Amino acid sequence: MKQSKALLFALLAAALPTALSAESDVPMFADLVEEFAEDYKPVGSPVDGRLVAEDQKLVMLKVPANGNYMLMAACDDECFDIDLTLFDANGDMLYTDVYDDDYPVVYGEDLKAGTTIYALVGMYDCLNEDEGCFYRLGLFAEK
Repeated sequence: MKQSKALLFALLAAALPTALSAESDVPMFADLVEEFAEDYKPVGSPVDGRLVAEDQKLVMLKVPANGNYMLMAACDDECFDIDLTLFDANGDMLYTDVYDDDYPVVYGEDLKAGTTIYALVGMYDCLNEDEGCFYRLGLFAEK
């Protein structure tokens, strides 16, 4: 667990704010939202980014209200494996999805309003070695 915390804080120190990208192309995200988020509603705007294979991005999120949450990521057509891990503000891992797929889903239960959580997005299989692959990360609150 200490390694997870050290990794979290090292990535946090190097993390830059992630901006929404108009050029991102993650066509399957809407389909996944429809399939997995039936009992959830979107919170804020999705976060878009681009990562090369074996790269990771730490995204800081604020919990807007008490409740249960789901985070979901998806990547473009050149991506075949993206992972997602959810950490609390102390660096403790809450949930991870490291399956060999391109649509990880993680959950945060009984999260408190105003709490900071961190989503670690990891790109593990991307065909575009030069520019990387686009991903989209969405936060959803249970209805």
